[in-house]
Amino acid sequence: MGEQRSAALHLASFTSHEFEKLLDRPDARLWVAQIDGLIVGFLTMIIGSANPITGTPRGAEIARIYLLGVAPKRPDMLRFEIAS
Repeated sequence: MGEQRSAALHLASFTSHEFEKLLDRPDARLWVAQIDGLIVGFLTMIIGSANPITGTPRGAEIARIYLLGVAPKRPDMLRFEIAS
């Protein structure tokens, strides 16, 4: 039951509305992964985040990273570009 609830909460945090709110943040960045011009994944980053362990300021947090099953298993084969 705990895993199902956790998965449901995770999915609820990923609505189009929540994604728009994330992208409206001035400290949010979005990169997309492409293969031959086809988007196969993305990464979102929050810049200026404090280190969660040490509290050191001016870090960066990878909020989400997703790759479709068609993406290669080797990250060096992907091309990430910042989305504008």
